[in-house]
Amino acid sequence: TVAEGRVDLGWVNVRWDHGDGNSYRVGADGKYDLMVVPEGTRNAPDVKVSFVVAGAGGEAINGRYVLVDTQNGRPRYKLEHGQAVMFFQEKWKIAEREGATAWLYQHPAATSSPPTGPWTVVGDDPGPPPLVFDESEDDILRGPEVGLRVRRGPDWEWQDQDDGGLGITVDIEARLGWVAVRWDHGVENKYRVGADGKYDLIVVG
Repeated sequence: TVAEGRVDLGWVNVRWDHGDGNSYRVGADGKYDLMVVPEGTRNAPDVKVSFVVAGAGGEAINGRYVLVDTQNGRPRYKLEHGQAVMFFQEKWKIAEREGATAWLYQHPAATSSPPTGPWTVVGDDPGPPPLVFDESEDDILRGPEVGLRVRRGPDWEWQDQDDGGLGITVDIEARLGWVAVRWDHGVENKYRVGADGKYDLIVVG
């Protein structure tokens, strides 16, 4: 919990639930030590801050979802730069916008956070089922390796070369820190896996 007390610009005081307190950076030196967690999620150890959806039939559904608040006692996520939401209502669901009466996809699991892997198509979208991934730094591809299933990662800046889906690493480039990927829709291109300190890919299995 943010506590009172005067601190320097870009710093904030925090009192932790176990009683200790300290000051942390919230902009000082360009560093950010903290994340805001909605009330009701603090006791749920499997609650994640962000997920990525790929392969959905609707283009407006694919992308990165971030934790925004809670709904029906579970965290609710919203698509970055979009209107789609991921929420729990009897089952985990994805809808195309806030307050939509219909939903496009669902998963029968009742975990605290959205379940990863393929979701069933039971809603209004007849397209392929989406794949949901927990966005974890441990899954970042940090060096060239052939034969890995991948999706776009934290430093991605290649527009829609991946078509919002998955691919496989197929060749190690002569340039240090690059690898070639053939995407499921047929396009092949080269991506950074350490070059210039950038990581374009995340391993999905």
